Amino acid sequence: MNKNNGDVIRKWRTELGLSQKEFAEKLSIEQPTLSNYEKGKTQVPIDIRLKIVSYFKKDLREIFPEIVPALNLNQSLNAVGYSDDNATVLNAIRELTMEVKKLAERTNTTT
Repeated sequence: MNKNNGDVIRKWRTELGLSQKEFAEKLSIEQPTLSNYEKGKTQVPIDIRLKIVSYFKKDLREIFPEIVPALNLNQSLNAVGYSDDNATVLNAIRELTMEVKKLAERTNTTT
């Protein structure tokens, strides 16, 4: 995550009048962790990214374009039956990650 993303998180948070502590509680994280996200010192995990954009009712691409490949992720997921819902995207990513891990394990055991 870069500093600009952290600035956007801070801007959205302060526009709603939330302190770091209040917003961190809504994200189920510690306040120092949120501070590090806002300062661009720490990468934001995908599940927290999704919580952030869901809370502010924003599109994931508005704040984290670096994680969306050139192909439109939502269109790609829609093509295989997933909706645009951020929670659905997170579940799809988790499922794909598990499948990749399984494939890697199978590959390692056959070589």
